[in-house]
Amino acid sequence: DYRRWQHNGRSAHHIIDPRTGCPADTDLLTVTVLLRSAAQAEGIATAMLVQGQEASTAWLEQRNIPAVLVNQAQTIYLTPAMAPAWQQKDIY
Repeated sequence: DYRRWQHNGRSAHHIIDPRTGCPADTDLLTVTVLLRSAAQAEGIATAMLVQGQEASTAWLEQRNIPAVLVNQAQTIYLTPAMAPAWQQKDIY
């Protein structure tokens, strides 16, 4: 799997933290950002993944950006701007 692997006994992934040059050590599993530009949404989502939940939540809320963050405990957090657009459906 080119996106996740083991390195020195730890799980690693393809998202690199530019501050360290190493895979990001983050408390987030995934971030989804909803914008008209997919390129902007992807860039912001990746940056938020690197920053972690606390910093990302503050940054996204300040800018009123709709986003979904899922942390390592698999807790789903919606920014206030995303809440009106979100409908969770059972698909089982």
